[in-house]
Amino acid sequence: MEGEEKTYYERNKEAIKKQRQGFYKKNQMLMRYKNKEWYKNNREYHQRQDVKQKRKEYRHSPGVLKRRRKYQVNKRKNNPAFAMQLRLRNLLWGAIRRSFKTGKTTSCRKYEININAVIEHLKPLPINLSDYEVHHIKPLFTFDFNNPDEIKKAFAPENHKILLIEEHRKINHFSSNLPTFLGNKSKTTHL
Repeated sequence: MEGEEKTYYERNKEAIKKQRQGFYKKNQMLMRYKNKEWYKNNREYHQRQDVKQKRKEYRHSPGVLKRRRKYQVNKRKNNPAFAMQLRLRNLLWGAIRRSFKTGKTTSCRKYEININAVIEHLKPLPINLSDYEVHHIKPLFTFDFNNPDEIKKAFAPENHKILLIEEHRKINHFSSNLPTFLGNKSKTTHL
């Protein structure tokens, strides 16, 4: 911008950024609700291939990946229960993928989880496994991962179901975390 005067935004970029972040923090639930409603009302926009491609490119851009990695590392360091949850999820999903490819399964004696039983419970596994996700009927965040008995309950075979990605995301926990003043009457976290 040689020879041109800077705009108000360019002169006050940091102050505007702090103001927006403060507003979002104060009104976080309302903003989430509004974003969700906008998404529901503009679903056909999100289904367009060009929009999907842009979203994918954004999510895989180096800056975004770096921020996500930093957030994950920080959360794992500061929240041991989250770290345990992440390890167990990865362990379970890896075991399902390996059993699908090789027919062999493993058990996780370290956490007293019988992955063989979980995989047997989920069978027959679909051919196109990448289109599916494992659904925890009682969400993992409701368990105390500092308690070994809770870990066993979280990864019990009865607490798992395999669903198409679209179905899984429809029943995911986002819709029920809204406060009652925004129209959420139920106290449950899942359907």
